[in-house]
Amino acid sequence: MRQIRPFISPIDGKLEICQFSLRISSLNRPTSILIRWRTLGRYGVLQTVAIPRGQVAIASGQAAADADRLVLTAKRGQTEYGICSTAFLEYAFRTDSYRIEVVFNSDGSWSYVTDTALMVHGRTDPFAHRDQNTLVKISEPQPNPLARIIAAKQRG
Repeated sequence: MRQIRPFISPIDGKLEICQFSLRISSLNRPTSILIRWRTLGRYGVLQTVAIPRGQVAIASGQAAADADRLVLTAKRGQTEYGICSTAFLEYAFRTDSYRIEVVFNSDGSWSYVTDTALMVHGRTDPFAHRDQNTLVKISEPQPNPLARIIAAKQRG
């Protein structure tokens, strides 16, 4: 079981913010999953994906702090946690739904499966796109260059 640890302390005992990042191969860029709030021992989980061609998806779900899996969903037309696209994408490649399931494996790796349903202009049936992968940690994270400069200045 993976314990999700907060990186911002609760202000009133109710809000904790945690984050982890993964690279979804079909997007070819990092995406973050943000653990935003806590209610009755469960965490509200939020993922924001922004695609430069003109689309944003905000997927949400809930999980216990010691959960070994997260399931987040977004649907077109929702005013909270939905999918918003430019006029061209809405016309030619409308995204109707998005789902990601992340599993924290016992060996420390993470696996994910994303399912996206698109309506492609001129087709009558939705196009189902699936992406899946397992990510293995290859080294400890290193601070970015600016963080290293600031840390060096603080050390004197």
